[in-house]
Amino acid sequence: MFRGRDLERGRRYADRAALHARLGVLQRKYEQLQDRYEIQGAEVVQLREENRTLRQRWKEALERVAYLAQQLYGEKSERQQSLAAAVLEDTREPESETEEAPREEADQEPSKEHEPAAMTEVAPTRRVQGQQPGQPGHGRQRHPQLPTRLEYRTLPDAAQRCPHCGQWAQPCGTEESEMLHWVSQIERILVKRQRYRWTCTCPHDQGPQPSRLTDGLTGEEGVESLSPGIEESEVESLGSFSDAPSPNSSDAEDERPRDPSATSADPRDGEPGPRAAPAKQASRSFTAPGLPKVTPHGMFTIGLLVQVLAWKYIWGIPLHRLRKQWALQGAAISAGTLVGALQALVLKFEPLYEALKAINREEEWWHADETHWKVWVDQTGKVGYRWWLWVFRGPRSTVFLLSPTRSAKVPKEHLQAVTHEGWPLWWDKPLITDFFSSYRAMKAGIIHAWCWAHIRRRFADVLRLIPEQREWAQAWIERIATLYQLHGQRQDAVKDSEDWQATDQALRAWATATEGVWKQELTQGLPSRGQEILAAVQRQWEGLTVFLDHPEVPLDNNEAERLLRTPVVGRKNYYGSRAEWSGQLGAMMWTFWATADQMGRHPMEYLTDYLTAYAENGNQPLGPKALAAFLPPPVVQPNDTETVSG
Repeated sequence: MFRGRDLERGRRYADRAALHARLGVLQRKYEQLQDRYEIQGAEVVQLREENRTLRQRWKEALERVAYLAQQLYGEKSERQQSLAAAVLEDTREPESETEEAPREEADQEPSKEHEPAAMTEVAPTRRVQGQQPGQPGHGRQRHPQLPTRLEYRTLPDAAQRCPHCGQWAQPCGTEESEMLHWVSQIERILVKRQRYRWTCTCPHDQGPQPSRLTDGLTGEEGVESLSPGIEESEVESLGSFSDAPSPNSSDAEDERPRDPSATSADPRDGEPGPRAAPAKQASRSFTAPGLPKVTPHGMFTIGLLVQVLAWKYIWGIPLHRLRKQWALQGAAISAGTLVGALQALVLKFEPLYEALKAINREEEWWHADETHWKVWVDQTGKVGYRWWLWVFRGPRSTVFLLSPTRSAKVPKEHLQAVTHEGWPLWWDKPLITDFFSSYRAMKAGIIHAWCWAHIRRRFADVLRLIPEQREWAQAWIERIATLYQLHGQRQDAVKDSEDWQATDQALRAWATATEGVWKQELTQGLPSRGQEILAAVQRQWEGLTVFLDHPEVPLDNNEAERLLRTPVVGRKNYYGSRAEWSGQLGAMMWTFWATADQMGRHPMEYLTDYLTAYAENGNQPLGPKALAAFLPPPVVQPNDTETVSG
């Protein structure tokens, strides 16, 4: 009996020992699993963090792709939503793992609840162009300044008789209507210069020889320039194609005795020409001057050369298209003849160009910008054919420069003119530019006024491309619009008046409030694109607020960018310049065109007057007094009777 109890007790001890051993094994397994759980939990936390980082990078990459796609292919207008923004909206991931993207049935109209709140502000209803309904019209515009040709229209005789009694209708006035017509025709001017010979016995050996001194250089009197079969009024109506002056038909000239032997006859008419005068009497005959020419033996009038310059450098029409147009009209002009005539103009325009560059250096402030321009010539030490066209615009003048480099050397060399005291004339003067590094490299003597339009474009890109930041970007765009409004009001007001002072205080209050906004938003941890824009605002804030102490300085550099549009059209149409002189001539033409517009002069008349004055000066550079007529007027300094030379 006791033996059975011992056996039972022994089995229990054995089972207990086995259970303890199994418990120990399970305990160790539990500890191992606990360790693995902690390790895997840390890995899960790390993977989740990496997942969030990758999602953020993926989202930034999508935003970058959408931005680049918009820049390359998208709409340029800031009023329309870009297609890239819509694509970005469709590919947007839910903010949390449990959130599901809203779905809509294909045949169900989208609910306005899911439409972004800023969409109504991003794409407002655009104003219809043209005459607005319900608004009074201004009537058809008249053009009395244009050459006019009267065209009388009458009914045939049968329509003027009554069909019943046959009585004639009585004329009772006219009804007038105006139409515009285009005359584009190159014409040939046959200049016949009257020859004269002294018939008296007075000594004329040392007399003037107009046929030698002024042949094709000066004067209009005595010029018979009408082509056969063309009336005087028709020649005047040909516009820029015709550079012929009206014939001089004064009574005094008609009373002069004419020598029949001095009249030259065309040998092709079958009539003998005048006999050659003896050599000793050559000085006793002389000839009336011809039309003004910028080259002694050139075949183009000044008016036609100016028209060609306008076609090529202002309207961007290649020369080979002009030659084809002329060939259709019967004027076959070789490329070498036309190009040679333009090349000869470079040296003639050089004095005016250098004088305008000197004036531009003395401006009180400048716009500056640049764009690339191809010059298809090989240059030692330069790889490729990309040159750069720079523009510097001041209050009175504009200068274009063509340079093979885009470095800060170009603006420094152009603006660095030294006075007799050794200080640069541009010392502490504002320069309105974008944020290109060449402008930032100009340190001493320049007050950098950065362009607010470039800052606004960055916010506009966010407004179009990043749906989550539309409200933030819209607030900044409205803030910048307030700045433009206040700045315009201050410029319109009389300086130091009550309105001017009130607007000036409002501008300074705006700057203080705006500075506080971007400082606060920088500490809130905005998304990458917004953080990048505000960081740029922080770096350039001093230059963005130059207008506070310099009311005359514009807020943006748009004026310089608009000036570069004309060269860009030429770059697209004829791919730059085949020679360096051609590119330099283009820079001169854009300089003259913009400066003449600032002076209030018609650019084509401006160039025509200059070339005519150059020709009448014996094809020699104009003197300082004559050249001053083509330069901006000098600036009168306050409280000073002297003027600073313009």
